[in-house]
Amino acid sequence: MQISCFRLQENGVLQTTDERPTTAWLEDGVVRFLDIDYPDLREQLRDVLAPLNLEDALLEKIESPDEGICVETLSRALFLRIPRPATHDFKDPYITLICVQETLIALHHGLQVSAEQLLVRMNRFGGTGTTTVADLLL
Repeated sequence: MQISCFRLQENGVLQTTDERPTTAWLEDGVVRFLDIDYPDLREQLRDVLAPLNLEDALLEKIESPDEGICVETLSRALFLRIPRPATHDFKDPYITLICVQETLIALHHGLQVSAEQLLVRMNRFGGTGTTTVADLLL
């Protein structure tokens, strides 16, 4: 499992960080993007995400076999499973996104892009001065 974490700065640019989820993330107001490639859905992922106090229904949704496109709101999170571009040959055809508080979590298999390359790609859209989770989705 590969984990990359980014913080959205005041100027709208993402910065790489070595952080891992903690309970403080739920209250500190910092917008983060947590990118997890090749997650072990049954064991390691639960340990990594445990500090975020995700609902059991959400964790079960993550662990469930691929059921196609899905958008579901839960009491404290938004769950999305969306298709990847057909122009690439990925191990699985979907990417899973979880939005909780100011944190966006992406789960996927085989992005084949380093954290530095991902940062460069995402920062092309930054610099607007806004710091919201919506900025990370656009």
